[in-house]
Amino acid sequence: HKGSVRAICFDAKGNNILSIGTDNILKKADTMTGKVIKKVNLSSLFESEKKKNDQFTKLCISQTHPFILIGDESGDVHVLNSNNLTLTNTVHSIHFGDSINDIFHFDKKSVYKFISLGQTTLAYFDVRDKDAKPNTPENQDGKIMVSDDQEDEVLCGCFVDPEEADTLLCGMGEGIVTVWKPNKNDLVDQMSRIKISKDESIDCIVPTLQDDNCV
Repeated sequence: HKGSVRAICFDAKGNNILSIGTDNILKKADTMTGKVIKKVNLSSLFESEKKKNDQFTKLCISQTHPFILIGDESGDVHVLNSNNLTLTNTVHSIHFGDSINDIFHFDKKSVYKFISLGQTTLAYFDVRDKDAKPNTPENQDGKIMVSDDQEDEVLCGCFVDPEEADTLLCGMGEGIVTVWKPNKNDLVDQMSRIKISKDESIDCIVPTLQDDNCV
């Protein structure tokens, strides 16, 4: 990339690695050789000048279906076909225009459901929905389910056990890890808080995948 790398991820089998950089190029490369198999200038996928100039922040690939999700600084998530890197859908303004901080799969709910984090909220949505809008008191029919305002920036998150998907942890701007239980309140609000660091934000959190309920 001409510039820094913003996000990377592997496909389901680990054969390919995908990356996006500050140059707004999405690259698909062979994991073993590093050879670029396919690439696309993401700015070329959009007609409006504003979208052409947006920076992309996060990248997530479905482990079961051929699509990639890319979040941008305007709070939109773009869905691309992972085979040919063409744009198939855009979910707009998930966090009311704030940047996408993280995206991950909510496949226990549906293979088409994903969770995104942005500014002070958590949300989940269906990648197939066209013109979906956030569910708010003013628009209770919205298909994007948005949490209560956490009054602290939600920076990152993961399921403790992705297969069970019964406990979700989020890293916060004020050094707290919040605990969420989808089966308890459908991710409307956190259930509890764990103090990690008083002066430092929690920028990344990943499961150990060791069947030990740890991250």
